[in-house]
Amino acid sequence: MLKNLLTGIIVLLGGLVKSKARRDIDRLMSRLQQESCDDEVQEALFARMVESPDQMEKAVAPQATAYQPMDEMLSATVTAFTPEERGQRRVQRKSIREQKRQARKDRKNARREARKQKRAERQEAREEQLEKSNTGKRHTWQNAIKSQTVQPLQIFYPESLEAIIDIVEEATELGVKVRAVGSGHSASDVAVTSDFLVYTHGIDEPLSLDQSVLTEAARSLHLFETEAGITVRELNGELEDAGLALPNAGGSDVQTLMGAIATATHGSGLGLGSYPDLVRSLILVSTDGEVYRIEPSNGITDATKYKDPDITLVQDDDWFYSTLVSMGSMGIVYSVILELVPTYWLHESRERSTWSQVKPLLEEGSIIRENEHFEVYINPYITDGDHTCILTKRNKVRVESKPSGAAGRRNFLSGLLLSFKLTPKVIAQMFRLIPHKTPQFIDRAMRSLEDEDYVDKSYKVLNQGLKQVKTIGTAIEIGFSMDQYIPAAEKIMEIAEQRALIGCQYLTSPFALRFVKASPAYLSMMHGRDTCMIEIPTLTQSLGREDILTHFQESLYAFGGRPHWGLETDQLTGSNDLIRKMYPAYDRFMAVYRKLNHKGTFNNTFTDRVGFSAIDYFG
Repeated sequence: MLKNLLTGIIVLLGGLVKSKARRDIDRLMSRLQQESCDDEVQEALFARMVESPDQMEKAVAPQATAYQPMDEMLSATVTAFTPEERGQRRVQRKSIREQKRQARKDRKNARREARKQKRAERQEAREEQLEKSNTGKRHTWQNAIKSQTVQPLQIFYPESLEAIIDIVEEATELGVKVRAVGSGHSASDVAVTSDFLVYTHGIDEPLSLDQSVLTEAARSLHLFETEAGITVRELNGELEDAGLALPNAGGSDVQTLMGAIATATHGSGLGLGSYPDLVRSLILVSTDGEVYRIEPSNGITDATKYKDPDITLVQDDDWFYSTLVSMGSMGIVYSVILELVPTYWLHESRERSTWSQVKPLLEEGSIIRENEHFEVYINPYITDGDHTCILTKRNKVRVESKPSGAAGRRNFLSGLLLSFKLTPKVIAQMFRLIPHKTPQFIDRAMRSLEDEDYVDKSYKVLNQGLKQVKTIGTAIEIGFSMDQYIPAAEKIMEIAEQRALIGCQYLTSPFALRFVKASPAYLSMMHGRDTCMIEIPTLTQSLGREDILTHFQESLYAFGGRPHWGLETDQLTGSNDLIRKMYPAYDRFMAVYRKLNHKGTFNNTFTDRVGFSAIDYFG
């Protein structure tokens, strides 16, 4: 690579001198190829070229002997290294590489030890809870925002594939239901069960990818295999050491990877897919403890080389695109193989505008296509004659050595407020006492988001710090086709103004537009179409919160909206064939669901409500 760079520099300089000096250029390039093929010599020559601008200036002077200084520099460089010195430099470079490898290994081991310590602490806490409890093995589980509560028969904490198989086999034999939970950051009831609840935080280790069974095409990809219970935050640390990164991510990193995949969690960028679209292979434990490695028909595994007797390889589009986004309804996923990208940095900017200015830009579309990550926050209420907007743009930049701009202090005021436990109550009370000031409060909060310059590693820029927000607020999020999202957004503004006028009922936050690439996953909100996801958040303690969110959700179905599986969907049911109408591949999904969950082992109130489960009370 360095040799090509040197050659390129010489060719570039050659274009700056008169043609009669070309013979000197040819001679210099010939000597470079013949005498300086050694890496150490090339490296030293490049250093001399950079450190000797006066000689470089002479080299491009328009004289016939222009290249004599360069020629002399090459000769001096070649003769400056004896074989012994070159050997010493090789040893030094090898030592540096070994030190870097060891440092990466130490960091990885430290993270694994930290995870083991966390598991031990959780186990100790569980034992203490059981000692104090008079309900034996039963105790209460709640999701992160305490909107879902359940007291299961038993809670399990597996740390291996074999342990998961044992749990599922036992559940099948006893005729009880089993569901997997991660960090509990889904607001919906997708994980709720009153029978066997399986915590997946114990299956959180990266795995060694078996290259020998991959197809030739797959070996050229940036693949990474990991157990599915790893959190996105832990995954980012592992990927950084491997020189890899997620091409896109949601605004929070606290959820488990499989939780994000199973609910089609996404970031923003019309050329980028959501979490499930990163998956190339997954291992699923299904009914009776049967284990499958599931891939699309053109999967990364060479079926002729795959010999695992305990895990059945299934390369089938219907199986793969059904199980990707199945909300835990077809089994427990043990591990996944992801296709990733090399490490990169992002530049973020946030600028204030108005809806009357933004709408024409969205209709024209180039602002969405030309930015790798793009989103819009909108005040649902009019202030100063228009709806205030914040445009967020994130694009790749060259690798930086350190963060710049707003790194470490983004939304400082919001973060400070969230650090006080009473703040949500105080804010909610403020909205209650002077509700007519809500539009102005939202407007002032949006102005604090303005930020012209923020550069950092991709996963730090993409993480919007929404862990704290999720503990004090909740939201619905609905996906629309690209020809329907603007009418849907304006419907939200219309409803917001109407509800405020009629009953003094207000949203307590701006709503957001995010753009996501079409997905092949059958029950992804983005299935089959480029999508604008519109998120409508509000404080959990807001008056009339559930009523207004329900009204928004039901009103927006008319625009072809598909609700996010991981946010509030308690009003979404399978009645009137609603979900089948939303998803063209619904029947194909259900065919796979009936195969992998043919005994109803993975059913729960969620599958009953949305119509996946067939309930026969008299059968």
